[in-house]
Amino acid sequence: GTRISDKKNISYKLNNINVIKRRTYKFFGLDFLFNPLDFYILFLQIKNADIVWVNDVKFVFFFSTLISFLYKKKLVLTTNGLVFHNQRYKIFKIIFVKIYLFIIKNFVTEVVSNGQTDLDYLFLKKIKSRLINNGVDLSKFKIKRTPTKNNFLYFGRIDKNKGFENLINCLKEYKLNTSDKFVLNVL
Repeated sequence: GTRISDKKNISYKLNNINVIKRRTYKFFGLDFLFNPLDFYILFLQIKNADIVWVNDVKFVFFFSTLISFLYKKKLVLTTNGLVFHNQRYKIFKIIFVKIYLFIIKNFVTEVVSNGQTDLDYLFLKKIKSRLINNGVDLSKFKIKRTPTKNNFLYFGRIDKNKGFENLINCLKEYKLNTSDKFVLNVL
């Protein structure tokens, strides 16, 4: 199982923050930086950072954790299903989960669970974590608007582990139980 992400690095600004998406090579679910020079750039960025935030437990996580530890940086990890969000490479994941848990327990300053499943799993493994669904505290964003009736939006990758088929099945059931028309927008 391999794939290469975007054909080139992409740079842009988001709320006056420079964002650089590095090209990666995916090998059995682990992301490897495509260009070895990117490791050196990441090394320098970690060296100059106050806090390092890692948004996934893949290969860059290992590298970032090691460099953060060497430079005594605070490391924040946001989980995204940890390694169990899908069934790909299941045997590989079972072997490596002990390594992930050891690293999280011993080297990560703060863990933010992206979902109740991650929070519960880490609790069972005696790892303190804070739940913030999708990395956003929605209570800080109060929107006043008139709800639109029967207008549904799916935003995301259409992949088996994302549950898109569950949405379709729910809408089929909805259609069977009501005469209302609805619209599903897929982005």
